[in-house]
Amino acid sequence: MKPSPSDAFLVFCGGGVGAIIRVALTALFPDSAVDPLNMLPVTMLAINCAGALILGVLTGFLNSRSGGPWVRSARLTLGTGVLGGFTSYSSFALALAQLGAAGQYIDALIYLVLSLFGGYLMAWSGLRWGKVLGGRERKENYFQKGRGPR
Repeated sequence: MKPSPSDAFLVFCGGGVGAIIRVALTALFPDSAVDPLNMLPVTMLAINCAGALILGVLTGFLNSRSGGPWVRSARLTLGTGVLGGFTSYSSFALALAQLGAAGQYIDALIYLVLSLFGGYLMAWSGLRWGKVLGGRERKENYFQKGRGPR
């Protein structure tokens, strides 16, 4: 489906909101306050993992709903827009490069592993929770156990 100007507007507005939330959180919780040893960019790690969890919940929930126009609008505004603006791959990549450039290779490896596996686990958990919230998981389990109509 070709994106419309209204689709772009939803993503634009959502992205602005997500970016403002990210900037506010990084100002409220600077890495030096969260990580006294100042080894890792903990705040960005937490933001990216939280964003992966929330996106998983949203996606799992929306996938369990019928495909009405509100589903598309919610996916564009909240998923692509808000959560796309909230999380930041470029900040992750820059922090990783800065750790490497400073010779902090072990810290860079820890940050890489925590970001990738933490993000994966959060997204996977979110998908599961979203399906449950959307009612799809209960129905699937009911029919898989042979209790449903035959």
